[in-house]
Amino acid sequence: MPLQAILFDLDGTLVDSATDITNAFNYSIEKHGIPPVSRKEIEAMLGEGMTLIMKKFDEWKEMGLDAATVRKHFRDYYLQNIAVYSCTVPGVEDTLQRLKDFKKAVVSKQA
Repeated sequence: MPLQAILFDLDGTLVDSATDITNAFNYSIEKHGIPPVSRKEIEAMLGEGMTLIMKKFDEWKEMGLDAATVRKHFRDYYLQNIAVYSCTVPGVEDTLQRLKDFKKAVVSKQA
């Protein structure tokens, strides 16, 4: 069977968005007295999409925080600042150009 399409993940594969996600995460927790996390910590969580990040919010719910409000702050901030520092991963543009004759799609998890 011939190759029908090439599927790509977005965050960390095509686009380096870790700084923007880290900034949104820290924005959403700072007003609750939770210490900020590093970009490296966020990068480790991105392997699972936003799932691990959202689980962090649920952990804080057990500490008495309103997880839904914290998630909303995250989403609101991220939507307003989604591509401030995000950029293509080095080599992606060349790779996509080389694959120009193939159908391509992005498959990504949603928070």
